[in-house]
Amino acid sequence: MSGMTNARDARGSHWLIVDARLKPGASRQQALAAVNIIKKRLDSTYNKGEKNLQPVSLTVAGALPGDAGKFALSLMAILVIVVGLVLLIACANVANLLLARASVRQKEIGVRLAIGASRARLICQLLTESILLSTLGAAAGFLLAVAAVRPISRFELPLPLPIDLNFTPDARVFAFTAALSVLTGILFGLAPALRATRPDLVATLKDQGGPTGSLRQFGLRNMLVVVQVALSLVLLVGSSLFLRSLQSASSIDLGLRPENVLLMGVDPKLHGYSPEKTKQFLGQLRQRVSALPGVTSVSFLDTVPLSIGGSNAGVRTEGGKTGP
Repeated sequence: MSGMTNARDARGSHWLIVDARLKPGASRQQALAAVNIIKKRLDSTYNKGEKNLQPVSLTVAGALPGDAGKFALSLMAILVIVVGLVLLIACANVANLLLARASVRQKEIGVRLAIGASRARLICQLLTESILLSTLGAAAGFLLAVAAVRPISRFELPLPLPIDLNFTPDARVFAFTAALSVLTGILFGLAPALRATRPDLVATLKDQGGPTGSLRQFGLRNMLVVVQVALSLVLLVGSSLFLRSLQSASSIDLGLRPENVLLMGVDPKLHGYSPEKTKQFLGQLRQRVSALPGVTSVSFLDTVPLSIGGSNAGVRTEGGKTGP
């Protein structure tokens, strides 16, 4: 290959990511405007006539740059959907249990209505019990999450990028959990409360369940069971497809054999080696490593195949055409 462009000297390269700290009193909009003014001056000097020049973007420190952030958001969206489905299954199960509990308490509720208790007051009492149940479940889940975060945070991904897996719940997570527990307690406790406070007083006080009310309760409970089965089926199918895709991806032919391969990183430029001295050093390194017992071949490369990172440079063929 000839005509290889040095990415550090090419004005059209977009690999550089700069970290900076805003001055006290300076806003993000002011910094973005100032940086883009400098970029326009550089474009007018070095990139005349080029189209589709992208402006500079500023992101919060610690965020994933470029398309990596979009990929992470898509992954988080899928996880939120899965967690939401699990939450709906649990709520439907609890609502079914509350319906069964309400059918057992029909005589108690009928006696309260007969002696003058208002239906609204009974609904508030049943909703209070439902909210208390959901709040206790949310508190147990929050404590379990706090305990589970510690080993997850200590896990290090086998990547060359410093990714911090710190998922420690904070005040925002606690507030969201509390609000969601109250909301689910009201939504999934309202139907059992409304159903329990509409008994047939005469039949209930005589210990005779009304056939119509029993059929309605049976139908509502059946509907909740159908919802649980349907959502569980969606999760099972989704997880099966994911495992099948993972198995297919692990069996793809990479076009190379990674077995019995040892990698070592070295950069002579960091020690001030000239191109001639670098070539000499690499030749000596190849000879000495090839002489080691068990070594069959030695080669050099700039980027490890299928690793994070890479480069894209133009090359000039013998015919004079330039391509990526």
